[in-house]
Amino acid sequence: MGAIGGDAYVRPSARRRGVATAMHQALLERMKNEGVDVMFGPPVPHNLRALERVGSRVITHVRRYVRPAFLHDVLRPVSWFGAGRTARLDPVAQRDRRIDAIFDRTVNASHVLAVRDATFFTWRYGNSPSSVQRAFVVVHEHRSIGVCVLEQKHNRVALVDLLAPAEDYARTLHAAVYASRARSFVVQLNEHGPFASELRFTGLLPRERKPFQVLAATSREPSIFDASRWYYTWGDGDLDRVM
Repeated sequence: MGAIGGDAYVRPSARRRGVATAMHQALLERMKNEGVDVMFGPPVPHNLRALERVGSRVITHVRRYVRPAFLHDVLRPVSWFGAGRTARLDPVAQRDRRIDAIFDRTVNASHVLAVRDATFFTWRYGNSPSSVQRAFVVVHEHRSIGVCVLEQKHNRVALVDLLAPAEDYARTLHAAVYASRARSFVVQLNEHGPFASELRFTGLLPRERKPFQVLAATSREPSIFDASRWYYTWGDGDLDRVM
């Protein structure tokens, strides 16, 4: 059982007194008592220092990748070819059973992947406050191969989330990039995790990054701290907007 790190805040007048560290220590004990084995995510710097004091480990970084406008224009035909001529994006319905089938095919014993089933997609995107992050099933040759979530602001599009089995991941990514019809494209992903190399092959260039930490409450299994196993996107966080 795992959980993302949501938020923590200490009033400026009370800082540098160990308050944040004490809160995270209390959190760690609560996790143990309630059977939450691990907490993870990319915290802000002040929270990270407090987390490290109670045993959190930085195992990798999440990085923003961008396909600038000039490159996006040049590479859109490549994305069209990579996606396949028949690929299309269908809006996700409430509790869309196609998502459950895709998630079942995506689950891999060697990857750490948060649950992304139909119930999650309905809660996370179908009922979101702003409704600016829209989920789509990617269909290729009448077969549902993946799910993507797009957020558009003016002429930019963010790929908030992408779910697909390994054999369909690249095609799903190309379909999302091509279908966005934006001037530029951006995505955030664990830079050493599964499928990160696919971003470079799609012309997405690395930009700034921030630490990704794992706090283990009940287990010291080495695989928990293996960066290559963690698949983490914007969709795993709690932001209703990323742009």
